[in-house]
Amino acid sequence: LNGKPVRFTDLISYAGSTLDPLEIFSAKGLSSVTEVVASGRGCILANIREIPMDALKTAKEILEKAEKAGINGVLAIGQPNMPVLGVPVGIDRAGIVLIGGMNPLAAVAEAKIPISSSAIDRLIEFEDMVSVEEF
Repeated sequence: LNGKPVRFTDLISYAGSTLDPLEIFSAKGLSSVTEVVASGRGCILANIREIPMDALKTAKEILEKAEKAGINGVLAIGQPNMPVLGVPVGIDRAGIVLIGGMNPLAAVAEAKIPISSSAIDRLIEFEDMVSVEEF
């Protein structure tokens, strides 16, 4: 609401799926990334991670350092034993909600540009990567 996250509208547990949940939501057209960019309202793809509540202070410090370095994507940080954006967390755990990496591809699909995407299935050495222009 007004550019701030409110709640999750749909959830799929990684533990209960053989597919990446964000790929499923993107393929079903359940996002409105371009609307969020334009108006601050709509649905984007996001992940929730749980951490031990004893690690919350350290996690916040690390995330603050990352933000100062220009690396951000945190939508919400919950309190121990409390739901975050409507999602309950485990006992003695806290939730951290992050923007999902599939959002740029979801925006392309929303623009009716045909694409095919899949979750990372391997790691490669950075030196082996080439510029998009060379690809």
